[in-house]
Amino acid sequence: MKTTGFLGSETAQNLKATCKDVIKQVRDSQIPLVASSLAYTTILSIIPLLAVSFAIFQSFGGLNKLYEVIEPMILENLAHGSGKETSEAIKQFLGKINAGALGATGFVGLILTSMSMLSSFEKAINRIWQTTISRTMFQRISAYWLFITLGPLSFAVIMGVVTSNKMSIKLLPNGTAFFFIAVAAFTAIYKWIPNRAVSWWSALIAACITSGLWNLARFGYAIYTKQFVAYNKIYGSLGAIPIFLVWIYILWIIILSGAAISAAVQKRFDLK
Repeated sequence: MKTTGFLGSETAQNLKATCKDVIKQVRDSQIPLVASSLAYTTILSIIPLLAVSFAIFQSFGGLNKLYEVIEPMILENLAHGSGKETSEAIKQFLGKINAGALGATGFVGLILTSMSMLSSFEKAINRIWQTTISRTMFQRISAYWLFITLGPLSFAVIMGVVTSNKMSIKLLPNGTAFFFIAVAAFTAIYKWIPNRAVSWWSALIAACITSGLWNLARFGYAIYTKQFVAYNKIYGSLGAIPIFLVWIYILWIIILSGAAISAAVQKRFDLK
């Protein structure tokens, strides 16, 4: 019954109020500033996070074919618009990292570095929701570890289902599979990371909008970097670095704005 009012005759009024709440959330939470901080943290943490996740993923036998599909997809979306140089550089860094070469201490260091980004992300989401993190340190570390270990496996299962029927994939528009995977991931993020009860509708609506904006940003940024930006002519091989930094910043703006949308939508449901 609560969703009927939101989606029924009062849609226009609720939509207007929700948009105002989203703008207020973005302003009060200082999302552009927080996104810049997360972008910097991501640059420092993304290689260790991917290295640990991929290492755990590859430790399971029989998943090599899926790994060959998943790795390029992740790197392509991570370094979208930065050119092949960025993807190849990340791939080379990942290839140099392995538990045997690093030793136990180095591997633990990678895990801690990976968790630092997840911790910053959790704090940013709860800041938008204006909630405090009441979970104990043990609970938070356990949750981060589950994300690092089970995340790649869950992604592998989804990709296995998606790629199991090649004919159906060919019939879908380009990027459709990634869109639905992103919707599932963002729904889980907006549902469970805030330290309060969040309805599935709020999380799902925000996830759909965020995934749509992500795909629009991918296409728009690719066109922008190819047609209007000439960093490679100015910086040479280093031209991919500023493009990569800006892309990571845009991604965090979109993800955090999605959290603001979920908070604003949830507020509408709470008022019913």
